[in-house]
Amino acid sequence: MVSDYFSTAAWTDYGLAAGKIVIFGVLVASLWSVVNVLTHFDDHEQLFVRHNRSYLVQRCGLLIGQGVAMWPLLGSTGRPWFDLAWLLGGGLWAALLLGALWPVLNRVIGHGDMTDPQDRAEQAFSLVRAGFFVASGAVIAAALSGDAPTLGQGVVSTVVFTALGLLTLYAAYRVNGMVPQFDRLTRHLAHGNLAAATIAAGFTVALGLVLHTAIAGDFAGWASSLVGFAVTAVLAMIGFYLVSWLMDRFIITSATLAEVVREDQRLAATATATLLVTVAAAVAALPV
Repeated sequence: MVSDYFSTAAWTDYGLAAGKIVIFGVLVASLWSVVNVLTHFDDHEQLFVRHNRSYLVQRCGLLIGQGVAMWPLLGSTGRPWFDLAWLLGGGLWAALLLGALWPVLNRVIGHGDMTDPQDRAEQAFSLVRAGFFVASGAVIAAALSGDAPTLGQGVVSTVVFTALGLLTLYAAYRVNGMVPQFDRLTRHLAHGNLAAATIAAGFTVALGLVLHTAIAGDFAGWASSLVGFAVTAVLAMIGFYLVSWLMDRFIITSATLAEVVREDQRLAATATATLLVTVAAAVAALPV
């Protein structure tokens, strides 16, 4: 009935939803502003005056990653004040982690001249860093979901599995830099190879989706949780290499993936990255 929409309970739900939207927006705006302060250049000029697309890609990756990280914080427990406090605390944790990743990724992934829209190396590196931000958001979100027997176990398991997930993403990136299947793709990034960057970013996002499945849910004990995480991570890597091989063998028949990377064939690389993310999304949706 129409009157149900104007009941006290309904107005309470509307107020809670509005409060969550406000907190969500403030957290997103705060991280955006913090990054503006941390950079040594005028972000507004780079984004909206000089139309620096490579810098925009990285900022958008960070923005999406933050939004993904806060998804599990938007649920309802039936306790309005607890829900708002959980969103605020968890959102600050996610923002802190993603903000800390900004200089870390610049160092371990690499970067070019962020203030030069024509810098080809930065165009490639920014795409990879954007992929890391999105994948990291999925990992952080998973670690913030579920319940634990005690508050202490919940806090410790959140920190541990967030760290394991982020380290796994970086380890996979390094492994991809060594495998011949992708022509050791990381060595091509400094030369502005966007095909290599696209595959690296797609692989990272795909792995982040699968790791989300491995981490998310209630904490059931260290042994089973750690074994489950490790098995899922290894199987995901093997599965993605198998998918890439199938793509190489039956879809991109005009060139091998190594040639796609070496020759900077961007359309073929985009198709490969899209397939990896699609398969990962399907795996993440399985009820297992």
